[in-house]
Amino acid sequence: MQENYENCNNVNLTDDDIEHLFDNQETLDLDSIEDFGCQVSSSQIKVKYSHLSDVPRIVHSILEVKDLELSISFIRMCGYQFLFRGLPNASYDLLPTIVWNKVENYDQEKEILNELIEICKKYEYEDFRHPSFNKTLFYMAVGRHLGMHSRLMDWSASMWKSISFLMNDKDGLLENDGALWILAYPHKSVQPEKITPFSFTDHKIHVLREDYYLPDDRDLPIGIKRMDHQNGFFTVQPEDLLDVPIENLVASSGMELIKVIIPKETKALLKGYKELVDLRWMYVDENEPIIEEVKQLNDKFIIKEPVLPRSVGCAIR
Repeated sequence: MQENYENCNNVNLTDDDIEHLFDNQETLDLDSIEDFGCQVSSSQIKVKYSHLSDVPRIVHSILEVKDLELSISFIRMCGYQFLFRGLPNASYDLLPTIVWNKVENYDQEKEILNELIEICKKYEYEDFRHPSFNKTLFYMAVGRHLGMHSRLMDWSASMWKSISFLMNDKDGLLENDGALWILAYPHKSVQPEKITPFSFTDHKIHVLREDYYLPDDRDLPIGIKRMDHQNGFFTVQPEDLLDVPIENLVASSGMELIKVIIPKETKALLKGYKELVDLRWMYVDENEPIIEEVKQLNDKFIIKEPVLPRSVGCAIR
């Protein structure tokens, strides 16, 4: 995919042009900058990393994180879109929660989804779904943000929101190295889809995005609010490949995946940094009725029996 960079030069942007391109850069619409030809020299913007292959795999300071942010903005102008996922522990595998929680039969998700839809209707979630929206995707997205086991993996278009997630100090996680996962893909050849997540039969990762509809000025329910804050992006892979780490599928999907380690020492430097996002909206009241009902749905999933470690078997023998 390196050829996307060949024309990233020769165009002289004014300072005003460059400032415009970096306005709200987390949700930049690449089509809006095609008048500039997506051709801009890295020397004009003073970026440290002008190719995906240059992006560092570990950052040791706030300055290096800012260099990463600026370089991603530059590469975005050369024809790429980026999604981010922050994990507070770098050792965590990049797998959907239906795999993390060792669900035995992935097909069971379809049955439980039907129950979730009925629960959500009781709490008037249907009012936030426009008739044109894919019903299955809409409620699967809501369910993921309510904590339901799902094949959907949620991502954000915002690098700083994702870094804020990996700064989560719950259960002492701030003492672990974190990981910022970056999913990059050419925006012309990979487009977010709005279709049923159960429908894929190929061996590729698909990027999905679902919207919500505001019928009036009422407050957003928690499942919609979290979707809004995280931009509503998801990835999904075919059912027979759900337990395959996403990094093993990106190449065949026309994408690239980069894991940037944020050491615990860098986390300590970032704590309280102005770019971090207040994540109090992320935490839900565990006593909310709909959260309790979703927990009960999760309990209906049949979980795989734990496998005895090989050493235990030898001892018995």
